[in-house]
Amino acid sequence: MFGNILVHIPTELSARSAVNGSISLAVSTKAQLDAMAIGYERTIIPLIASAGTAVASIFEVEHAKALERAEAALRVFELEAGNSDIRYTTRALSAIPCDGREIICASARLHDLTVVTQPKRDHDSCDNVIPHEILFQAAGPVLFMPHTFYGAFSAKQIGIRWDGSRLAARALRDAMPLLREADALTIITITGPDAMPAESSTEHVLRYLARSGLPAKVASVPGIGDPTGPPLDRSRRGHRSSGNGRVSLLLAERKAPRPLDAHDASGDDNPGPNVALIASLPMRLFRHVLAACRRLQLDRCHHDRH
Repeated sequence: MFGNILVHIPTELSARSAVNGSISLAVSTKAQLDAMAIGYERTIIPLIASAGTAVASIFEVEHAKALERAEAALRVFELEAGNSDIRYTTRALSAIPCDGREIICASARLHDLTVVTQPKRDHDSCDNVIPHEILFQAAGPVLFMPHTFYGAFSAKQIGIRWDGSRLAARALRDAMPLLREADALTIITITGPDAMPAESSTEHVLRYLARSGLPAKVASVPGIGDPTGPPLDRSRRGHRSSGNGRVSLLLAERKAPRPLDAHDASGDDNPGPNVALIASLPMRLFRHVLAACRRLQLDRCHHDRH
């Protein structure tokens, strides 16, 4: 089980999803929750401030404003955490963006799990960069909370993206505390030209989970190398992806349906209600696999009604 959790509280984006998700997770796991908020200082000094005293004064003012933003974000967290039966600490920082990223990434390495807010597309913000930095530098599991998330975290239906690789195995082991609490597990494989190692096939994963009392089913999704794959994937076959574009653990979850926000009208970033994805795969495939999770959720709901 997760013993200590770090949550990044955004100061330039809404903190609601990170606050609600991390606190509810800490309640259910009885983990220590450490909240960190970073107020970002500007590094561009106006040309009119040429004198040394003026420059120093501007830096002091900028530092104070950045710290105030971080403290304001943590007040939102403390308001919710104070009403919950959890152990928590808070830390407000004022730093230039690169220093802030280094500090929180270093802290993430000494936590069992790090909770971040899903970056928003087409939004220029330092808070949009932090989740990706933590993802590749934390050396541990990272939980992404969609920016549309609200309510209590409860991943009852979990999709496990499996390709037999070392990283997929690590993601599976990292997520065991969540798998044990789920009601339904689905192993998702992407068909393509690359063969999966025989000794780590989906059949072996099913047996591995069954030994832990975790029954699962298998779903296959057409991939980039499959001629039956979706048009979006087929159009990307000429693009190469970086070898470090893989992650050890990503989760996405959303509570019961509600009216979508204006910026979320497409629903592309949500796999569906109460669905989580555990994966280790190129970042360019996440939208495809999340869409598969959404379809699995809809199929399950349709089956339940009949």
